[in-house]
Amino acid sequence: MLGIGFPELVVILVLLLVLFKPEQLVDVVRVAGSLAERLRRAGQEIRDQVEGELHAATWERPRDVRDDASEHAPVKPSPLALAPPRLDDDTQPAPHRETDGG
Repeated sequence: MLGIGFPELVVILVLLLVLFKPEQLVDVVRVAGSLAERLRRAGQEIRDQVEGELHAATWERPRDVRDDASEHAPVKPSPLALAPPRLDDDTQPAPHRETDGG
Protein backbone atom coordinates (compact mmCIF):
# COMPACT_ATOMS: atom_id res chain seq x y z
CA MET A 1 0.00 0.00 0.00
CA LEU A 2 2.39 2.73 1.14
CA GLY A 3 5.53 0.66 0.99
CA ILE A 4 5.91 0.64 4.78
CA GLY A 5 7.71 -2.46 6.00
CA PHE A 6 8.14 -3.85 9.48
CA PRO A 7 11.26 -1.79 10.37
CA GLU A 8 9.57 1.47 9.37
CA LEU A 9 6.48 0.52 11.37
CA VAL A 10 8.62 -0.14 14.49
CA VAL A 11 10.34 3.26 14.13
CA ILE A 12 6.97 5.01 13.80
CA LEU A 13 5.60 3.23 16.89
CA VAL A 14 8.70 4.12 18.95
CA LEU A 15 8.42 7.77 17.88
CA LEU A 16 4.74 7.81 18.84
CA LEU A 17 5.54 6.35 22.27
CA VAL A 18 8.29 8.95 22.80
CA LEU A 19 6.08 11.85 21.76
CA PHE A 20 2.87 10.76 23.50
CA LYS A 21 2.07 8.96 26.73
CA PRO A 22 0.47 5.53 26.28
CA GLU A 23 -2.87 6.91 27.50
CA GLN A 24 -2.76 9.69 24.90
CA LEU A 25 -1.66 7.28 22.17
CA VAL A 26 -5.10 5.62 22.08
CA ASP A 27 -6.75 8.99 21.46
CA VAL A 28 -4.18 9.94 18.82
CA VAL A 29 -4.78 6.70 16.92
CA ARG A 30 -8.57 7.15 17.18
CA VAL A 31 -8.38 10.73 15.84
CA ALA A 32 -6.01 9.67 13.06
CA GLY A 33 -8.39 6.86 12.07
CA SER A 34 -11.41 9.16 11.95
CA LEU A 35 -9.43 11.73 9.96
CA ALA A 36 -8.38 9.06 7.47
CA GLU A 37 -12.01 7.95 7.11
CA ARG A 38 -13.20 11.53 6.53
CA LEU A 39 -10.51 12.05 3.90
CA ARG A 40 -11.51 8.82 2.17
CA ARG A 41 -15.19 9.87 2.14
CA ALA A 42 -14.34 13.34 0.84
CA GLY A 43 -12.24 11.84 -1.94
CA GLN A 44 -15.08 9.48 -2.87
CA GLU A 45 -17.61 12.36 -2.90
CA ILE A 46 -15.34 14.41 -5.16
CA ARG A 47 -14.83 11.43 -7.46
CA ASP A 48 -18.59 10.79 -7.63
CA GLN A 49 -19.32 14.46 -8.33
CA VAL A 50 -16.74 14.65 -11.14
CA GLU A 51 -18.02 11.43 -12.70
CA GLY A 52 -21.60 12.74 -12.48
CA GLU A 53 -20.64 16.00 -14.17
CA LEU A 54 -18.77 14.14 -16.91
CA HIS A 55 -21.73 11.84 -17.45
CA ALA A 56 -24.12 14.79 -17.64
CA ALA A 57 -21.86 16.58 -20.13
CA THR A 58 -21.72 13.67 -22.56
CA TRP A 59 -24.30 12.85 -25.20
CA GLU A 60 -26.82 10.09 -24.69
CA ARG A 61 -24.28 7.56 -25.87
CA PRO A 62 -20.51 7.78 -25.66
CA ARG A 63 -18.82 9.00 -28.81
CA ASP A 64 -16.84 6.46 -30.71
CA VAL A 65 -13.69 7.08 -32.72
CA ARG A 66 -15.70 6.36 -35.86
CA ASP A 67 -18.16 9.10 -34.88
CA ASP A 68 -15.35 11.65 -34.93
CA ALA A 69 -14.33 10.67 -38.45
CA SER A 70 -17.87 10.89 -39.83
CA GLU A 71 -18.49 14.19 -38.05
CA HIS A 72 -15.82 15.93 -40.10
CA ALA A 73 -16.50 14.13 -43.37
CA PRO A 74 -17.78 16.33 -46.21
CA VAL A 75 -21.51 16.18 -46.77
CA LYS A 76 -22.60 15.06 -50.23
CA PRO A 77 -25.79 16.81 -51.34
CA SER A 78 -28.47 14.68 -52.94
CA PRO A 79 -29.07 15.19 -56.69
CA LEU A 80 -32.57 16.49 -55.93
CA ALA A 81 -31.13 19.28 -53.80
CA LEU A 82 -29.20 20.59 -56.83
CA ALA A 83 -32.14 20.45 -59.28
CA PRO A 84 -34.39 23.49 -59.72
CA PRO A 85 -37.78 23.22 -58.05
CA ARG A 86 -40.45 21.52 -60.13
CA LEU A 87 -43.59 23.51 -60.74
CA ASP A 88 -46.99 21.86 -60.97
CA ASP A 89 -49.42 22.79 -63.77
CA ASP A 90 -51.36 25.12 -61.45
CA THR A 91 -48.29 27.09 -60.61
CA GLN A 92 -46.99 27.45 -64.17
CA PRO A 93 -46.98 31.08 -65.26
CA ALA A 94 -49.54 31.98 -67.88
CA PRO A 95 -48.14 32.26 -71.40
CA HIS A 96 -47.47 35.79 -72.52
CA ARG A 97 -50.05 37.03 -74.98
CA GLU A 98 -49.41 39.92 -77.21
CA THR A 99 -52.20 42.32 -77.60
CA ASP A 100 -52.75 44.78 -80.37
CA GLY A 101 -52.36 47.55 -77.88
CA GLY A 102 -55.95 48.46 -77.56
